[in-house]
Amino acid sequence: MKTIIAILMIVGTSAFCCGDYSIQEVVGTHLDAIKTGDANKLKKAWADKGAQIVEIKNGNAEVKDTAKTFKLWTMAKNPNLNGKIHSVTKITKELAVAKVSLNWQGSLYTEILTLAKKGKDWKIINKTYEVPKSAKSGYGF
Repeated sequence: MKTIIAILMIVGTSAFCCGDYSIQEVVGTHLDAIKTGDANKLKKAWADKGAQIVEIKNGNAEVKDTAKTFKLWTMAKNPNLNGKIHSVTKITKELAVAKVSLNWQGSLYTEILTLAKKGKDWKIINKTYEVPKSAKSGYGF
């Protein structure tokens, strides 16, 4: 009985205990697409309509041009990206959020991704990130 309780405690405390693995796959695809400069892979992770990128800089929010930002993210490989998924939370059957960090051009960014389930596929519908004080600029247009 003690062994079963210990196993349940370990599984229950995992940052990914309650989310679909497919959510993590989509977030991983997003990070890998930016790292490898793969526009097709990036497109696969994001919703094709209505997706939004929001940059927070000095307390001000700015909605970025998604098409231009995707182009910037995939114009070259970024081998030093070092993206990490910190948490995934499935809010409802069709809504999830993920907290991610990544190193972009020498600055560490924290971002929140919102994902929606369309049919049986999860897609990123929103990315909000804060520009670190160390950064010269954000990483979206």
